[in-house]
Amino acid sequence: MNKLSKTLALIGIITTSFLSYANLQQNSIPSDTRWNILSASRISPDGNWALVYNKNTFDQTLNSTDYVNTQSGQKVDITKLNGANNHMLYNDILLGKKQNKIEIVHLHDEQNSFSLEKIKRFETRAKLDQNLLLTLSDDFVLEIRNLNNKNKVLFLDTAVDEFALNPNKNILLYRKSNIKNTLFTVDLNTTKKQSINLTTESLKSLYWNTDQDIFAFLTNDNNLKIVNIKLQSVKELALDKEKLERFELKFYSNNDVFIKYNIKTDQTIEGSDFVDIWNGNSKFLSPSLFNLKYELNYKALVYKYKEEVIHKINRSRENDCEFVNIPNHILTYNPFLLIDYQ
Repeated sequence: MNKLSKTLALIGIITTSFLSYANLQQNSIPSDTRWNILSASRISPDGNWALVYNKNTFDQTLNSTDYVNTQSGQKVDITKLNGANNHMLYNDILLGKKQNKIEIVHLHDEQNSFSLEKIKRFETRAKLDQNLLLTLSDDFVLEIRNLNNKNKVLFLDTAVDEFALNPNKNILLYRKSNIKNTLFTVDLNTTKKQSINLTTESLKSLYWNTDQDIFAFLTNDNNLKIVNIKLQSVKELALDKEKLERFELKFYSNNDVFIKYNIKTDQTIEGSDFVDIWNGNSKFLSPSLFNLKYELNYKALVYKYKEEVIHKINRSRENDCEFVNIPNHILTYNPFLLIDYQ
């Protein structure tokens, strides 16, 4: 058999083998783990552990999550520990929810691992010598535990409706159901408790200054309250009583406040005879998502915190403004000028 004949025979054998394999696999997709996706999404604050997802491309029920030690390569399966990516702490401590329980896992100290039931909300603070767990139970009991000191309870209060933390997680705010006109604050470094004479409807939408010792919130009747935690003082600013749309609030570095919002008027905007792709005017399409559009009043102002003075800013659809963190400055521009639509 010459070289050409051998080559043709080899091609025939390979082709036959592929066809046979294709016939065997025509009704199924082979599960090849080489197509799985491994991704390390987060690292613990001390750098000792990494959160690694193993995604199965053929069957999502086979997805898994491992907590991997970056030094030894030790793997801990935490697939069923929900939300653990938000509660990775120092000193090999990890938290998450499993069924209706909060699981506190001490990876190298199992005797201190424990679980809590009937918890409506919890938060953690990662700190090298003081990992904190804050819990609000179904019975409205607020507790702060030091997970570095045998899970010792450092602070407790009852009849707590709601709590919130500043972004740096060193100040706790909470309100009680039996004391309506008082807001309580706790320094999480010392657990020192203070009270401020203030009525709050909710602690969900808070705006913090740069140093995170002053915050602002908007009441249901559009009164802006600015709270100084250190001075235990409150300043109040009345805004328009109509519904505020696209509300924005930013603190300057000197604690002045930039505020921007729109108010919808009763005056309608005449509809176009064409499909308006920019504003979502789909009245000529079927089914149609078209809604009437209304003229807006564009509002903006700067509140000088120390002087307690309001500076109103001339703002319109063609003359908008944006916050820049330089005291006594704003950025103004025409949002419809020099736009590149390519």
